[in-house]
Amino acid sequence: MAIMNGNSSITKLLFFVLTCFFSQGLIAQDTIFYLNATSQVAKVIEIGPKQVKYKKITNPDGPVYLIERNTISRIVYANGDVDSLSNKPVSPAIIKTEKTKKPDAPAMIFNEHLNNTVYLSISDPFTGLISGGFEHRFGKGYFHYRIPFSIGTGYRGIQDMFYGAPPGNSYNYDNTGYYDEDKIFSTGLNLNYFPGGFRRLSFGFGPELEFGMFHYELQKLIAENPPIYESSKETGSYSAFMMSAVLIFNITEKLIISTSIGTGLGMSYQYVYQYTIDGSKYSSSSSFPVLKGGFQIGYKF
Repeated sequence: MAIMNGNSSITKLLFFVLTCFFSQGLIAQDTIFYLNATSQVAKVIEIGPKQVKYKKITNPDGPVYLIERNTISRIVYANGDVDSLSNKPVSPAIIKTEKTKKPDAPAMIFNEHLNNTVYLSISDPFTGLISGGFEHRFGKGYFHYRIPFSIGTGYRGIQDMFYGAPPGNSYNYDNTGYYDEDKIFSTGLNLNYFPGGFRRLSFGFGPELEFGMFHYELQKLIAENPPIYESSKETGSYSAFMMSAVLIFNITEKLIISTSIGTGLGMSYQYVYQYTIDGSKYSSSSSFPVLKGGFQIGYKF
């Protein structure tokens, strides 16, 4: 009887061990292969844009662990399916559960590696300007700088720009800065901060410095009775400081449209003549309010 009791105990113990072994085999096991040639058996819960969530296979009811997506080569699921992540573009989170698998969401159109943009204004041609520029994104998308460039298409030496200075004045210029119809060119630097980072629709704001040159008419009084003037075309300059805001919308992965507006104060610099016969020439400056805006289309690379 003692021998039978011993055999019975051994049989029960062996049955228990085999049951545990096969029970573990029944639990769905996924295998995570890393770029450093190591692997890990786990239960994958979620594949996100930047991280992968999983549970330890030895503790399926335990906590959820996170690993960086860019450290993973591929994931082989219990049913044999394979997800290759090393050369797969980042897409919205793919939720994987034991019972159902939701369809993958469409790929995001934002690519965090496209940090440069060249753009062209689609509104400035209506004001006689051809404008565009270069933009670079840095600081994880929270900061941008823009280098704009604009060329005037009006009287840049192509047409006669002399209108006749008003009586009593020795000069004639628009003093409107960016939109001066006698503008030669302008450029500057714009730094924007985006509180929400760079997303499909992003809003930013920041300071902007601008510098430009323009043509103007300068008249010298050479006779008084009757008044006779000698006209010449001169080159003046202007500078401006503004606070600007920009709204950027990503149409596709590489194509964007944006709108911007800025306001501030400008200062123009030019020469004038004293209003006397053969008066001396001296430099002059004047301030003016600045308001500019527009719509742009850009290409990211």
